[in-house]
Amino acid sequence: MRRVSYIANLGLGGLYIRATEPPPPGTNIQLLLDVPTGEVRARAVVQRSIPKVGMGVKFVAMQQEDRARFAGWLNSLTSVDAQTP
Repeated sequence: MRRVSYIANLGLGGLYIRATEPPPPGTNIQLLLDVPTGEVRARAVVQRSIPKVGMGVKFVAMQQEDRARFAGWLNSLTSVDAQTP
């Protein structure tokens, strides 16, 4: 099953995805993130699931190149936030 969702919170360890019908905790999922630095693919496991709200997921596998793209994007977001008054 494929779905497009919005991310509400993110970090190197995982993220929170808004979803009306999130899978239950313990479900393994595959992610494809379209970020400005390029596509990032990862495997994750659902840690928390709240119907009609979303799910917290923890990354369990990511190729080194994908992790570098993801980290680069996160660093650019942190840099922008640090410059904003």
